[in-house]
Amino acid sequence: VSTQSTGPAHFPSPHPPFKPTIQKCKELFGEENVVIFSNSVGKMGSGDNLKMEERVKREQDSFGLKFILHHENKPFGKGSVGKYFNDKGISLREVVVIGDRPVTDILFGNSMSAYTILTDPLTPDTDPLYLRLVRKFERLIFEFWLQRSPKSSPPPHPLVPETVSTSLLLFKE
Repeated sequence: VSTQSTGPAHFPSPHPPFKPTIQKCKELFGEENVVIFSNSVGKMGSGDNLKMEERVKREQDSFGLKFILHHENKPFGKGSVGKYFNDKGISLREVVVIGDRPVTDILFGNSMSAYTILTDPLTPDTDPLYLRLVRKFERLIFEFWLQRSPKSSPPPHPLVPETVSTSLLLFKE
């Protein structure tokens, strides 16, 4: 899960309507199995690691979710997520990646054969103009790429019947 998929970037906790859903996920999948892999929180080695660890602790307390520490941002960083879940005996094919950025979140999830869910941005009207433009550009590029390269399409996944087009699921608006 991306932090921007759980709430606006300037909010230090999940968006209130998502709190019951997050709680239900923790009940269904286990508290330690609902985690956040964020490009803005948890990246180690890019400065003062002690300050980052303190920030991660604050964010974890605020969100009520574990943040995975990592050295690479999405769409890379598969190793950190893989290690976290492999240490728990969970296959990456059992992982669901939820995010609002096709070129980071969805590409990241697809690259490790996870089930991916592309959401609409929660706060498109309050996002900075540059971010709104980047999001539109990303979606255009990603859609173009999916149409041109079958290998870039989401991998088949046991949670989605073969009769459903996964690329339609990604871009249904």
